[in-house]
Amino acid sequence: MGCVVRVVDARLSGKLEYMQAVEAGISPWEGLAGYSLLASNTGDVRGIGLYFRAGQFGFIFIAGSTVLSHKEYAHTLTDFIAVARSKYGLCLEGGTWNEA
Repeated sequence: MGCVVRVVDARLSGKLEYMQAVEAGISPWEGLAGYSLLASNTGDVRGIGLYFRAGQFGFIFIAGSTVLSHKEYAHTLTDFIAVARSKYGLCLEGGTWNEA
């Protein structure tokens, strides 16, 4: 998929943490494009969620899981974050955009 997932030593906790990224576009040629790479660095389950705005779907990657990724459809980024929490126990945080 071409994205690089970065993991760093957190300054305060000293533990490894997933970093976040966001890119959004509203050009006349692409429409509402972009993605949001969200991270779950707290709680019992850690991992990342990658949501694609134009396709209204995303992938969930859980650290230590035997399943490589889970594809989830969600109308909005807020819905995707809710699905990640309810189905997988991830507390996804990171960059968002206005969904008005």
